[in-house]
Amino acid sequence: MSEYLLFNGSTWGSVINGTTEYFAQVGTNQDLTTEAWAQHRVTDSYTLDQFHIFVVFNSISDGSTVAHQRIDGVNGNQAVTIAASLVGLFGDTTNNDAVVDTDLVNNSVAAGGSTGLIFGRWMSHVLDGDQMPYMGADGSQGRGTSSTGYHVLSGDINADSETNHNSVIRVDTTFTDLGCFITVNGVSDPTTVKLRVDGADGNQLACVLACQVGRFEDTTNNDAVLADSDVVYEMAVGMGSHTDTSVVLKTNYVNGESTTQRLITAGGGGQGVLSANTVEFATAEGPLNIHSTESETRSEIRSTQTFDQLKSQCRGFGLDVTAFVAVNINGTVSSMSVTITATGIFTNTTDSESVVSGDDVGYTFDSTASSSGTSQYDRAAFNAGEPTDEVLAYGFWF
Repeated sequence: MSEYLLFNGSTWGSVINGTTEYFAQVGTNQDLTTEAWAQHRVTDSYTLDQFHIFVVFNSISDGSTVAHQRIDGVNGNQAVTIAASLVGLFGDTTNNDAVVDTDLVNNSVAAGGSTGLIFGRWMSHVLDGDQMPYMGADGSQGRGTSSTGYHVLSGDINADSETNHNSVIRVDTTFTDLGCFITVNGVSDPTTVKLRVDGADGNQLACVLACQVGRFEDTTNNDAVLADSDVVYEMAVGMGSHTDTSVVLKTNYVNGESTTQRLITAGGGGQGVLSANTVEFATAEGPLNIHSTESETRSEIRSTQTFDQLKSQCRGFGLDVTAFVAVNINGTVSSMSVTITATGIFTNTTDSESVVSGDDVGYTFDSTASSSGTSQYDRAAFNAGEPTDEVLAYGFWF
């Protein structure tokens, strides 16, 4: 089997005392009140272990908060307990969960206490297997009749143009088992969710029947995607009639299999807005939201591997001078950086960095040379080679 690294992050989320929220296994931090919206379909067999959570704020007054790995709607073996008011890193280093083909996986956080709430910055797992899950989720992504929207492969699914939401796949990858979850559907014609490859329809298509809600999947077809191809989800709502309303999408997901590398990407529709004369930070994967505290955006690496091929897309450049985007390693800007001079895509194909277990990774967005204006970023991404150890870490913020 092959092992790869996968980790995510996003903006603030929270779980209030006495409530339980559900989180996707990968790709987004959206806290969801209904578990089905957070579930991802497994299409292979693999093992999850080393479940960890990093908590940055905890005002729970009494009792404990417990996070679980969930499989088919029930608690798995892995659980992390966080006592009232404590912050820091918490983990389950003893238990593991074996998942198999057709399982639905996600995570849950149940906050204890009679008052307060809890904030986290990331969750992570180690995974030994051959397939990479990619997933996007949103609190409420609605589209009206006869309209089409595009969503990033992994991250928040804010709809935008196909160009702005393409993810570049850096190695040959086969994508299978495209799926989505629809929560509202008032349209009398079918809606389709599909994978697009290099601006053309792929083979996979999840057909959402007229006025139907729930989970819709294509478990028959696949898309063999070559290196350097652009991949994006497309949602096309049917025509309907003048009395029809909209279709609301909660999640997209797909599984990708590659033998050598995978894409680490942060994206989600121009959410990263950088003002002049500032330094901001973002986690290496998941929705692209930038923050002022670097230490809270770090994702911990669990194995030795090499990163390369940094790429950043600037949607709108309005600074008076150039800015730069770089990969952070242990709080220090690395050689993997790109200078942003205008609206467009900027790539560093020359520099690479080696990381080892325990290293912290994220992005730096730096505009300190400028005195006026803003710039807006859709995406940052880099290549991650196959680790030398048995490890694949999932994570996200909640």
